[in-house]
Amino acid sequence: MKVTEEMISENMRREGNMFRMLFHPDNEKRFRRVQKLVTTFKKGSKPHNSQVVKEEVFIPRRDGKQIRVCIYKPKDLDPNQPVTGLLWNHGGGYAFGVPEVCTETYEKIITSSPTVIVAPDYRLSIEAPFPAAFEDSYDTLLWMKDNAERLGIHKDQLFVGGESAGGGLTCC
Repeated sequence: MKVTEEMISENMRREGNMFRMLFHPDNEKRFRRVQKLVTTFKKGSKPHNSQVVKEEVFIPRRDGKQIRVCIYKPKDLDPNQPVTGLLWNHGGGYAFGVPEVCTETYEKIITSSPTVIVAPDYRLSIEAPFPAAFEDSYDTLLWMKDNAERLGIHKDQLFVGGESAGGGLTCC
């Protein structure tokens, strides 16, 4: 079955067309070029839905360096009424991607049920092999629990999810 333009979400059509033209990862140079494009176009992008806000923080990693973490939450979040916390690991075959590639998913989750989503920009396998991504994800989960009150989430309602490679990290 051929994927048609109409089958791709409107928010992803431009990126999808670029990938079709450029993504032939038959060597490391091309693969790194695609990672750079994904990072350039997505990293730092803001939500499309005005009811969702994004914050970016840097948290400690177990080796003393830092993990960039994106926090998405409802615009009208009441700090006196904590909500569910969801750690979300982005997809990308463990080798490329940034948390912002899942913005549409975050918006759907948050608008269907008040949730605070914490998305780590975990180390990618092309630079740091397993268990680096898992450690970054787990360190982010521990940070979430320790900072639950500040984040506006229930300390005892922490969930972990992800798509594609992020789902694999979730299963670890």
